[in-house]
Amino acid sequence: MGREVLALCEAGYRGAECVGGVDAFAKGGETYIVYKDFSDVPEAAIDCIVDFSHHTLTPALLDFAIARNIPTVLCTTAHTPEEKAKIALAAEKIPLFFSANMSLGVALLVELAKKTAAAMPEADIEIIEKHHNRKLDAPSGTALMLANAIKTVRETAKYVFGRHGQSKREREIRKNQKVIDIKEVRLSATIEDHDVEVKFKAATKFLKDGDKVKVSIRFRGRQISHSEIGLEVMKDFAERLQDIAVIERRPLTEGRNMTMVLAPKESK
Repeated sequence: MGREVLALCEAGYRGAECVGGVDAFAKGGETYIVYKDFSDVPEAAIDCIVDFSHHTLTPALLDFAIARNIPTVLCTTAHTPEEKAKIALAAEKIPLFFSANMSLGVALLVELAKKTAAAMPEADIEIIEKHHNRKLDAPSGTALMLANAIKTVRETAKYVFGRHGQSKREREIRKNQKVIDIKEVRLSATIEDHDVEVKFKAATKFLKDGDKVKVSIRFRGRQISHSEIGLEVMKDFAERLQDIAVIERRPLTEGRNMTMVLAPKESK
């Protein structure tokens, strides 16, 4: 979602402009100034801070926002109790919008879940989510957002985690199953050879681990009128991997995104 906000800024949406970012591990190539730490950010006209990074950055970010009196949009999840307390305190000092999910569809789902819970007071409610097997925060921020919203109309409801599929038999079945993840590799229509090589190595590792790879390109600005360039980038990338991968889904353009799915080639 952060990339979408940046794309809107780069497109000049309603005059929006990204004047800088903070990233201690920036690799370069950004279209805006990146600082290693909030203390490095000079005094400047900043209308708003938007954060889609990681919850461990929240305390320093809020200290900076309060010190500069900057309205903040906070979109991170998995906060500790101490970080949540800091967020609540910051909201008393600066304009602060905080949500675990910024999707319009999820916002609608939250409202529908509340209405359903209120209309069916005797019914059990179970939230089931599926992620890749390396998901760090479970339940996710979105799942907790739904549960917390339901609890506003079911005040006596209790959270019970891990109900679905927790029988011994089901655990044993899953333990013996081969889990196939779909990894994502992001390219660009103007990607440099060195960056292609980095993405190639990452995709090679994923495929050799038995996972599928979703290759995506996001067209910026007028690039969409020359989508054939992105198609050539996709074809070249697939050809580089042809010894270990097959194209499961050919490049498909949806809006400003072009995607392709590669699958590991079966051993003969």
